[in-house]
Amino acid sequence: MKTSFYTNYYQNIIKQHQQGFKLVLGGTGLGKTSGIIETVKNNTESNKRFFYVANRLQLLNEMAADLKKENIGYCLQKRDEEILAEIQEADFQKLMQNTLLEYI
Repeated sequence: MKTSFYTNYYQNIIKQHQQGFKLVLGGTGLGKTSGIIETVKNNTESNKRFFYVANRLQLLNEMAADLKKENIGYCLQKRDEEILAEIQEADFQKLMQNTLLEYI
């Protein structure tokens, strides 16, 4: 199986940074979601965690189904509207100022 551009992209980021937040841009159908599935599958060490955020619930549901097929544990969070309704501005600012969060 040929490794996709995004799988290589994600792997390079993981090799370069122990932790962080990476915004991944690209049009529909380029392989961002399938690339992250392959990346997660290849990085199942118990100390690694991945957070995937998408602007469409359909993408999250598809990812959950793909992870289930690969027997990889996952957790779906609440919808954005529900989370945003609960988040306090001060809590969000604390998160953004956390030194453990690195923007890549």
